[in-house]
Amino acid sequence: MPLARTTIITESHWRVLKYNYKYNYNQPCLDQLTQILVEQLVPDFDLKMTQYHTKHSFPAWWQTFKKDWDKAVNTNIEFAMDKRHHIDTINWICSCPAYFCSPYLLCKHLVAKKNISPAFMEIK
Repeated sequence: MPLARTTIITESHWRVLKYNYKYNYNQPCLDQLTQILVEQLVPDFDLKMTQYHTKHSFPAWWQTFKKDWDKAVNTNIEFAMDKRHHIDTINWICSCPAYFCSPYLLCKHLVAKKNISPAFMEIK
């Protein structure tokens, strides 16, 4: 994963902490910040993970991911795709330009090479 994407993920987590939990405190002390994390952030995160696990709720990006996956499944692939692109289904890496532009690290070559229809895609 590129370093820029990891920075974006980290900044996103800090934004959630700042605007959803730390909005009443300008510069909280370390013990107060720890209390906010333990008493507010962790229980909310635990509830959200339970909802995802029991399929009562899905992340905001789920529908877009399913649409991109279905689009990749329904795309025709050339016969000699292995010679043109380096495709590694074990590490889920492809050298095509679409792979690097995809927010989900998804491309038609990987989906076609893996040739699976995961059960999690059946969930609505």
